[in-house]
Amino acid sequence: MIDFRYVRAFLYSICLISISLQANAFVSDTLTVKGFVKSKETSKPLASVNVTLKNSATKTKSDSKGSFSLKPQRNILVSNPVLHFSAPGFESAEGEIDSKYLKDLKLKELNIGVVLMEKEEEKDYNSLSQWLFAKAKNAVKAIVK
Repeated sequence: MIDFRYVRAFLYSICLISISLQANAFVSDTLTVKGFVKSKETSKPLASVNVTLKNSATKTKSDSKGSFSLKPQRNILVSNPVLHFSAPGFESAEGEIDSKYLKDLKLKELNIGVVLMEKEEEKDYNSLSQWLFAKAKNAVKAIVK
């Protein structure tokens, strides 16, 4: 003889799991952040610019058209919404993503637009030791940040 109380409880559990899975289908656990990187002076696209979610391992590089796409986990992005841009010969740049976009759980893709990077100032060094000291100083600044 089948005890229908158990069958009813089993079917009820299946319905709850199904509803839960459907609700989670609308919430993305990653958020694709896209944009373009260009030179401020020439407005030309910059290739091979390092784009990093600050203080995380999430990173990518811009392509030959200056386009980049980063796919961090949403929880990492919410706790640290700062993007860092760096390329040889250019000043590093940082930008924070507005939290109002991160609160929208249905949002799967965010286009941040164009990031303009300025050329690094070229300095005259009187000796190799001055040049090495300046490079070491900049490296220490980058590590400390």
